[in-house]
Amino acid sequence: MSAYQISRRIVLFGMLPAACGLAAPPDRKGSATGEAASGRAEPDAPVIVGEVFDVTRFGASPEASAAVNTAAFAAASAALNRAGGGTLVVPPGVYRVGVQRLSGAAGRGGAHRPDDVIRIEGCRDPVAILGRGATLRAVDGMRFGTFDPATGRRHDPPMPFTDYNYSSTAPIMILVRKCSGAVRIEGFTLDGNAEGYVLGGDFGDTGRQLAGDGILCEANTGGVVICDVRTHDHGRDGIMFVHHGLTSGSPRYPVTLTDVVCDRNGRQGLSWVGGTELTATRCRFSRTGRGRVMSAPAAGVDIEAEDSVCRNGRFVQCRFVDNGGCGLVAEAGDNADMVFERCEFIGTTNWSAWPRMPDFVFRDCLFVGSIVNCFADPSGRRATKFIDCRFHGDTALSPTGKVYGEFLMDLGGGAAGVLMRRCDFRAVSPAIALGWTNPELTFEDCRFHQAGPSPSHPRGVFTGVNRIDSAGPVGLDGSRFLGRVILNGRTLG
Repeated sequence: MSAYQISRRIVLFGMLPAACGLAAPPDRKGSATGEAASGRAEPDAPVIVGEVFDVTRFGASPEASAAVNTAAFAAASAALNRAGGGTLVVPPGVYRVGVQRLSGAAGRGGAHRPDDVIRIEGCRDPVAILGRGATLRAVDGMRFGTFDPATGRRHDPPMPFTDYNYSSTAPIMILVRKCSGAVRIEGFTLDGNAEGYVLGGDFGDTGRQLAGDGILCEANTGGVVICDVRTHDHGRDGIMFVHHGLTSGSPRYPVTLTDVVCDRNGRQGLSWVGGTELTATRCRFSRTGRGRVMSAPAAGVDIEAEDSVCRNGRFVQCRFVDNGGCGLVAEAGDNADMVFERCEFIGTTNWSAWPRMPDFVFRDCLFVGSIVNCFADPSGRRATKFIDCRFHGDTALSPTGKVYGEFLMDLGGGAAGVLMRRCDFRAVSPAIALGWTNPELTFEDCRFHQAGPSPSHPRGVFTGVNRIDSAGPVGLDGSRFLGRVILNGRTLG
């Protein structure tokens, strides 16, 4: 019996939120450099569903080798799959995992192929994967990139390069696919140990666009909950959600992330490439591409439907911080209907947000570092909307002391219909100006303050009462004044 004090009982998945240890939302004040999951209450006892499969009964142990642990996790997963559902338990401890095999020739699925670790597939009944206090850590020496499949030597091809015979992929720690029962993943630290990789040549269009993820969920229809998980230092993504073939009329298949940290992964903190409902609460997506491996777009979160749609996303009290690429990027695919509430976007060397998709709404969010490329709709109906948001060029709010961009807003093109309502713009660092905006953007009851001498051009359609105080010249050419604009104490309209 493990520390979970497990009983073989069935618990309805409708009771699951109690197991997340959800507390009242923490106070946001002063949280620009705090932890996403601070202020939580102690979690309740874990929820057990169906038959229990404790990995230690299959040979896993913190003292065991990576080969033994990897085989034990795979065996426990296979037993759960045969049962059609149940609870996979990983007791507290650090478990070394990761086995790769050289294929020896082309046509065998790649150069180095990793063994499965936790692979849950086709379960009709509820599944719980519980790892409170458990860390899965990939061992040093995982090959990642392109290698000769016969000799195992590094291969450096001209780019782009997509011959999978030469691909060497890192382990996916937890893979869940095609489950119609509800799935819950809770309590793990998933350490991809990308610093310990043996790197091969590049693959794809740029970087090493190859598998190596903390969690990959594909085509699940019973709902997925991920709670209290830290997934970091993976070659590709901290978490990826894939669901091909969906349309805007497909049923909602809910995905819920609560108190999840995706940190220092190679390509993305979170990749959402297909789904009809995703809710993330108190999550952090940080430092993508800041480790040994970096592949574009290196975003905190990338919303990019592939042969599918991404719809009905909601991010609440989430942080997108210090990523090598954008904090948030939505540029390609059929994506729409996203709401961000009380979130923080902090860009230190790249854009804080790039939301060029329809029906994106930001409420009470903080942006540190320049935003770019919003979605334009001259009617305003589907254009990007910012309501009660703060745009601050303040290095004190950056974890590195750096803030990206010359302007708080770099929206000089394609911003017709974009709405800024009751927003506060504060360019307090001398090198940062208010903005360069399209005159078809709408400002309603906004406040602007610039401390430095640089020229700015926060042009737009001004409604309500807008106040601009700036130590530098302000260009409003092409603007329309449908309300009052008070510029350095002088009323313009």
